[in-house]
Amino acid sequence: MNENRYYQPKDAKDALRYIEGLFNQYLQAPLTMELVSYHQKLIKQIQERRLTHSSKSWPTRPSGQCQPAR
Repeated sequence: MNENRYYQPKDAKDALRYIEGLFNQYLQAPLTMELVSYHQKLIKQIQERRLTHSSKSWPTRPSGQCQPAR
């Protein structure tokens, strides 16, 4: 196994700078049909899940039960 495959940051700042560099590489990369297809697949999955969940009857909270903290 190649030991240079994984990046080991020195600290949190180093890690964030490395992630920023990767993000900027991806941001400036050309848009390919493979990426467009992947994006469309994700959008379709989200839409299908939303439809599935919105059609379910969610139970209501009984009165007198504590409300979640805000």
